[in-house]
Amino acid sequence: MFRGTSIVKRDAKGRVVVPSRFRGAMEAAEGDLAVTSHPEGFLLLMTQAKYEVLEEQVSGMPDNDERALYFKQTLIGMAESGLRLDKLGRVSLSAEQREHASIETEVALVGMRDHIRIWGAERLKKLNAAFRESREDGKMVLPEGWNGFKI
Repeated sequence: MFRGTSIVKRDAKGRVVVPSRFRGAMEAAEGDLAVTSHPEGFLLLMTQAKYEVLEEQVSGMPDNDERALYFKQTLIGMAESGLRLDKLGRVSLSAEQREHASIETEVALVGMRDHIRIWGAERLKKLNAAFRESREDGKMVLPEGWNGFKI
């Protein structure tokens, strides 16, 4: 289970250290990893098994719909699978993936229970600030059907 956010630096070869709190969950999954690009401009790091389920779902999208085709090209066409963390707990991100996610030096890894979202840290910071500024009357606007949700 992946929870929390960590900011790390990528090295000159495009490798990112996966924080130890995330590594335990990956090791417990006992298998290869996959990294792919998401159409909304971040990367997804997950177990190979989880990626294969995602790939199967996306493969069923029609080829004659531009949006569906973009999803397929992004999620399948930009995927790197069969990955393992190296001895230092790093995962390699391709140049194309780093460009897609606007990754420069600092990288944000955001645990999302069954996968990790990988963002360029500056991009995520700007998106979060824009979201906070766009709220109505300074109040959180919840997704449809969640109006009764309270913390």
